[in-house]
Amino acid sequence: MKKICLIGCNGGIGSAICDSLKENGYYIIGIDKQASQLHSGVKQYYNADLNTTDQTLNVCQSIKSKGELWGVIFSAGVYPIKKFEDYSIDLWEEVMNVNLKSCFLITQELSPQISMGGRIVFISSGASYLGSHDIGYSVSKCGIHGLAKGLAKHFGQRILVNTISPGVIETKMSDRMDAARKKETLESSLLKRIGKANELTAAVIFLLDENNSYMTGATIDINGGLYSR
Repeated sequence: MKKICLIGCNGGIGSAICDSLKENGYYIIGIDKQASQLHSGVKQYYNADLNTTDQTLNVCQSIKSKGELWGVIFSAGVYPIKKFEDYSIDLWEEVMNVNLKSCFLITQELSPQISMGGRIVFISSGASYLGSHDIGYSVSKCGIHGLAKGLAKHFGQRILVNTISPGVIETKMSDRMDAARKKETLESSLLKRIGKANELTAAVIFLLDENNSYMTGATIDINGGLYSR
């Protein structure tokens, strides 16, 4: 049974990924800020605040002692929905720590445990292309793409590294969006509706599949036609 470490396993998208991983026979190691495990499919659960470097590194040390991984999926993130002028230095650092720095740290720590031909999948956001009224969020998600492309070059044949970039997805995070802005975004899309978390999971399974062996450094856009590249 292939082991997958899923960071952000209790979130809206993370929970849907858990369901799909379980259905496809993967062994799930979960990391989340929640004090307790929420998803029954997770075999090993670790609580960590990704805003804290020591907690992040300590969890990685525990996971490294458990043996080989097939893949790492990073689906964690914070979305404060703050105006530019209201962004404090502390908030900026928290967003960068959780959304980007921890992604770098976890990948750096766990990549030696990933088997030859294994996978890294980052969940980013359409905000990385379109921008966001939350400046910190869009900047951090742009960084995810840069990290993924750089890692794809670094790992080459050893690990395939790809990104999924969702549009507006029905989660607790998107529920906090300003209603007028959400409506404007959906009306700009071709499918005219919000996406569901389980509509991302087929792409995740595809990226993990051994038969998908010629794709790295790429981004899959799942956004209802909000934009095309």
